[in-house]
This record gives sequence, C-alpha cells and structure tokens, in this order.
Amino acid sequence: MVKHIVMWTLKEENRREHAAEMKRRLEALVGVSEGLLTAEVGIGLTSAYQVVLTTTHASWEEYERYQGDTAHGEVKKFIAQVTTARACCDFEM
Repeated sequence: MVKHIVMWTLKEENRREHAAEMKRRLEALVGVSEGLLTAEVGIGLTSAYQVVLTTTHASWEEYERYQGDTAHGEVKKFIAQVTTARACCDFEM
C-alpha cells in the first residue's frame, strides 16, 4: 500500500473558492482515476499550506498509473493555475 500526501499554498485571490473547487475535483477522482483507491482533502485556510490531499494506492505501480491518468492530469492543470507552492511525500505503508 502506498500513501501519497500533497500540500499546496493557494494564491491569495479567491482562496476559499479555489480550495473548495480543488477539494471537489480531487475527491471526484475516486472511482474515475486509474490506480486511486482513496482520496481525502483537508482545507486549512490559516496555515502555510491551505489544501492537503492524502491518497492511497495498492502498489507503486498503481500509484504510477494514477500519476499518468488523464482525469488526474486535468485536475493538476487547474491546481497549477490557483496555487503558488507544493510539497509532497510518498511512502509505502
């Protein structure tokens, strides 16, 4: 089992709306994006990182499928437009 954790800093403009939209889009990938078992999104508008994603994948191979998935790629494009920084950690459980 692989856990993927990503944290983002949002641009100041429309921060609340963009956080909510990121949450909606990321959680909608479950059952759609290949290789993705679960996705949980937390929003913390007063911290250094405002949006945190935690996903699980059955294996590193499934994680790689998720990374290359078309639906995931579309969400990543939106996220790139509304964020200024990203931190990530992936590990085997």
